[in-house]
Formats: sequence, C-alpha cells, structure tokens
Amino acid sequence: MEHIFERLQGLKVVDCRNSNVVPLSVRHTMREAAGMLRRHGISGAPVVDEHGHCVGMLSASDFVHLAADDHDASPPSAFARQEHGQHRVPIEIEEIAEDMVSKYMSTGVQSVRQETNLVNAAQMMCSCHIHRLPVLDENS
Repeated sequence: MEHIFERLQGLKVVDCRNSNVVPLSVRHTMREAAGMLRRHGISGAPVVDEHGHCVGMLSASDFVHLAADDHDASPPSAFARQEHGQHRVPIEIEEIAEDMVSKYMSTGVQSVRQETNLVNAAQMMCSCHIHRLPVLDENS
C-alpha cells in the first residue's frame, strides 16, 4: 500500500492532464458555446481572449444560471423550477440566449503548471471547490 502512495506523490499534472482541450472564445455566444460543448461531449471549457490567454471557464452550471436568470430571480441550482399555477415543473431551456459567453463565465480561474504535483493540484481543487483546473505552459 505504501508503494501506491509513493507513486501518487511522484505524479505530476502533466502525467494525467487532458491535452485535447476545446477552448471557447470570449466572442462566442452562449448558443455557440452550447453547440461546441455538445459536439465535443464535454461539460465545460476554458474561455480565451483574442490573444489565446485563458480569461475564464464556462461550464454546464453556467447554463443553469442562464436559465434561472430568464425565469426566476431566486438563486439557480441544477434543480431550478418555475411555478405554473399550482404545479411545479422543471425549467426548460427552449432557446439559448444570444448573450456573450463572457457574461456567464467564471472569471476567478485557478490554474497550475505542468510540473505541479498531482496531489497538490487535487488539494487545490478540493479547497477552492472547483471542477476544472487549466494547465498552463511556460508561454501562458
């Protein structure tokens, strides 16, 4: 068992990162972003500016915020609902807004370098309550 922990301590982010990243542009609309996420079968992506620098993250939960903003002033959740008379029904996103991605993306992006210890990256994700951690190279 100790061998497993030693191996884990020796792993770096570069050893297990996803190198097939699909970036979104700050110029994309939410509709375009939804299409890209769906085509690639992913639930989130980094948002880059015109220079290719990561300026935010967009995830499926941001679409929940969009839907909740359209239907209700209460805080959104994955189970957001709207009232229809006496019945509660799930919110349906019939049409994705033409708002820009930059309006809904998270801007407080935490990132790591390729050589970051994997355990340290996992601790960062847990302590910051984040699901995505962009890996930046020496040029980013």
